[in-house]
Amino acid sequence: MRRAIRISITLAIILCGVYACANEVFKVRYTETVLAEAISPDGGWKALEYEGFYDSPFPFLTELVGGVRLISMHDPSRTADVLVVSTGGADDDPSSTWTSPRTLQVDVPSSMFLKVLTCEFGGIRIDIRLAPEDAANRAAAYHEHHETDPDPGGELARKCP
Repeated sequence: MRRAIRISITLAIILCGVYACANEVFKVRYTETVLAEAISPDGGWKALEYEGFYDSPFPFLTELVGGVRLISMHDPSRTADVLVVSTGGADDDPSSTWTSPRTLQVDVPSSMFLKVLTCEFGGIRIDIRLAPEDAANRAAAYHEHHETDPDPGGELARKCP
């Protein structure tokens, strides 16, 4: 009986060690770089453009994303990511401009991997603008893979009115 307990405890220690080592080796790491900041005309909000890098030990899990985040100047804990787009390493980061104290315009070069997270936050309206050539580029990319575009013209991607 004691021998079985010793073997079980030894096996548990070894398995926990293997798990801890594997978890550290295969962990996905995330780093974020701030590209630009812009304060709203009324000084109540800050729009933050950033680039995030997910670094994985597996090449097919490594990803570069660009995004826009809103941060309240009065309460920094009130923050929200507005949108994220996978850039694939290209210079396709979104850019933002305040068009009024309550409207943030976000220009996105491509809607291929665009994820709109919110259209309004804290009374700030988000106006998504896609590049004029986006529809043609989307159609060409899907045609190259013999697929039909599920969002012709990027209308679903640009869901904010």
